[in-house]
Amino acid sequence: MRQQQELLNLSTENNTRDFWKKIGKLGIANDRRSSIPMEVLTSEGNVCKDIKTVYDTWKCKYEHLFNVTDSKYDEDFLCTVQHQLENEIINLSGKESEILNNDISYDDVEKAVYRAKLNKAGGLDQICAEFLLAGVIWLQRKLLLKIIKVVEASYRTDKEKNAVLRRMLTRIILAHFSSEMRSRSGLATDAEIEHEENEPVAITRDKKNVSDFIGYIHSNMTNPFNVADHP
Repeated sequence: MRQQQELLNLSTENNTRDFWKKIGKLGIANDRRSSIPMEVLTSEGNVCKDIKTVYDTWKCKYEHLFNVTDSKYDEDFLCTVQHQLENEIINLSGKESEILNNDISYDDVEKAVYRAKLNKAGGLDQICAEFLLAGVIWLQRKLLLKIIKVVEASYRTDKEKNAVLRRMLTRIILAHFSSEMRSRSGLATDAEIEHEENEPVAITRDKKNVSDFIGYIHSNMTNPFNVADHP
């Protein structure tokens, strides 16, 4: 009765943590053990505490559990799984997924970064999720401003701008993202790491880089949408 009253009192409070903590301590939770019980029940119904007998009993139980002698059951189960898999493949073969067929957008990259699990080992690029989350806001401002300004200055119609933006976001932003994070996390060499700059100097430098990039595009690159001159 006392435990029931405590649970009722906790259920009315805003702090649900203590309530569920109390629930977790009920029932068999109080009997949890971190080691194997050093006693078994023999076939005669007696309790045996001999270590060798206990280990042998556990060994026999697990051998029977993971080595089933009924081969018919295994074959029936395998046939059922194969049949279900074949049906799923046939049902999905004629369907197209709009989400999977679309190009990778900047929003997709942003969502993946924000949903990344912390305290995990890095992937092939050796970049941990903590470094990506720390720099995602900074990269949003720097990379998007450059890409949008270049596209706005290079193409006239909205159709051309949207197509180029999607292509650049797919192929370029991930490369810049990985390179910058390697530099900021200290994984790059000393020669590749730039010195920290104050905000006004960095903004001035970015404007110059964008201007130089636009000039390079106009003087060295052809229009990919001009099919007549470049089939």
